[in-house]
Amino acid sequence: MKSIFLRRFFFGSPSVIIQVGKILDNEMRKCRIDLNDLLEQARIAGYFDISQVAFAVMEVNGSMSFLPKGIYEKPTV
Repeated sequence: MKSIFLRRFFFGSPSVIIQVGKILDNEMRKCRIDLNDLLEQARIAGYFDISQVAFAVMEVNGSMSFLPKGIYEKPTV
């Protein structure tokens, strides 16, 4: 667990699926997900329109993280 190289070898590293609003097809193929899976995960996260997402990252544990574009961010207090 101390070696970053071995940790990445055994567990993998996160993959960027959407970068600056563009879907990266080659990363989707490497992660073995299709467009329907991506859209499903976006809907679960609360993004019903994929154009609202600036970045999407496939995490090591299989979940997806979404970062919305600036105008679609939820307001904070």
